[in-house]
Amino acid sequence: MEILGYIAYIILVVLALIWAFGVRTHLGIMIHTIIGSLILTLGVIIIPISKIALIHSLWFILLGYLSPLAIANLLGKLDKSKFIAKFFILIGSIYANIVRIGISEEKIKAAQIQYVKAAIEKIL
Repeated sequence: MEILGYIAYIILVVLALIWAFGVRTHLGIMIHTIIGSLILTLGVIIIPISKIALIHSLWFILLGYLSPLAIANLLGKLDKSKFIAKFFILIGSIYANIVRIGISEEKIKAAQIQYVKAAIEKIL
């Protein structure tokens, strides 16, 4: 069982790196994807610090994939002025700013605008 724990933790580390790299390079991604990356990164940090069994990495992997779906659904139904929406946007923005250190704000804003325009054109 311990070997499975190490394998699960390695998979968690790889997924966290891939998603963090995605947050850094795909500047137009939305907040729910950034929160999913944050959860995977937190799993990589929390598991060794708390000294829980490495097999619990599977919970973080599952949570990292399901939380973006739930958050996107939740934010889609909520008004952006609600506290929970502001909370997710704040936490996601802080994480994204940390991951994107060194990238200009203008470049990030331009990519986000381009992403939104492409999404609207896809719908129309």
